[in-house]
Amino acid sequence: MSIDRGLFYAVDIEDNIAAVFEIRSAPEKLWNNDSSKSLYIHKLAIHRQYSNRELGRNILELMKSKARGENLEFLRLDCIADNKKLREYYESSGFNMKSIVNTGKVKLALYEHNIQS
Repeated sequence: MSIDRGLFYAVDIEDNIAAVFEIRSAPEKLWNNDSSKSLYIHKLAIHRQYSNRELGRNILELMKSKARGENLEFLRLDCIADNKKLREYYESSGFNMKSIVNTGKVKLALYEHNIQS
C-alpha cells in the first residue's frame, strides 16, 4: 500500500538498493493523532553492505532539511523500545524520546526532532 501511494523511497548506490524508508505527513494514531506539522519516518533500513557509509545519518539529515524547507515543526520516528543500540543511534542523531507506547504486540519508543530549534 505504501509503495502504491508513493510513500516508500529507495537509495541506490552503484545500481544496488542501499537503503529504504517510508515518509508520511498525516497525523498518526501512534502519536495520538497529534496535529503538529510533522514528517514521520518509517521502516528505515540500511543494507549491511552500506552500514559504514553514514547513509542512515545522511537520510535523517536530508529529511530534517525537507521538514525545515516545508516549515514543519517535527521530524518523528519510532523504533522497538527494547533496541538499545538503535535508540542510542537516534538520540546521537538529535532525536529526543517522547514516550514509549505499548501497541499490544510490541513496545515502541517514539522519537522526534524539533525542526525549529
